[in-house]
Amino acid sequence: MSIMVQKSPFGHLKDCTDIQHMAKTLTGFQLFNLQKDSPLRTLEPSTLQALYELISLVHDGAEAVSQMDKIEATSQNKSSNQRDDTDTSAAADDSSLLDKDPVAKIILPVEPLELRTMLLVMVHTFPRTLESLVLNMLGPVGAEILTRKFDEMDQQTTKEEQSEFYKIFYSVFDDQYAAMDALLNGKELFSFQVLAHL
Repeated sequence: MSIMVQKSPFGHLKDCTDIQHMAKTLTGFQLFNLQKDSPLRTLEPSTLQALYELISLVHDGAEAVSQMDKIEATSQNKSSNQRDDTDTSAAADDSSLLDKDPVAKIILPVEPLELRTMLLVMVHTFPRTLESLVLNMLGPVGAEILTRKFDEMDQQTTKEEQSEFYKIFYSVFDDQYAAMDALLNGKELFSFQVLAHL
C-alpha cells in the first residue's frame, strides 16, 4: 500500500512532534493516558501506517469471509480443512514463509515498544479489529513474530508494565484463552513449517 500517512483517515499529524518529544521522557502508559482523547497521536508515522495497513487487512479479510459465507454456507468446514492442508503444503514448497503472511510483513519492522503502543491504541480504539486480527488473520509466521516482539517488549519494560499491558491486551477478547491458543497454535504451526523446509 502506498498511502501517505499524512492523508490517513486517523487525523492530523501536525502536532506529532510535541508528542514524540514527550515520548522520550514518559513511559508508554503515561504517554498513552495523556492522549486518551486521541490515542492515535501517540504513534510514530511509520507505526501509524502499519496500523492503517493492519486495519485494512482485517476489514478486507472480513469482507471476503462475509462474501464466501453467502456463497458456500453449507461447505464451510470442508473448505476450511482443505485450505489448511493447502497452506501447509504450499508453505513447504515456498522458500519464504514471510511472503505468505501479510500480518507478519506488517508487524516485523515495527519496534517492540512502538508495537506495544500500537496494540494499546487498537485495544482502546479498534478492539474488535484487534480481536479479529489475532483470532482470524494471524498466520503462523505472524504468531511467531508477534510473540517474539512480546519477548522483546518484556525485556524493555518493568514487570508491572508487562502485567498491565497483558491485562489490557487480553481484555479485548471475549475468550482470553482462545487468543492465547491462537498464538500458541500459530507458533506450533510455524515450527512445523520450518521443519518442513529443512
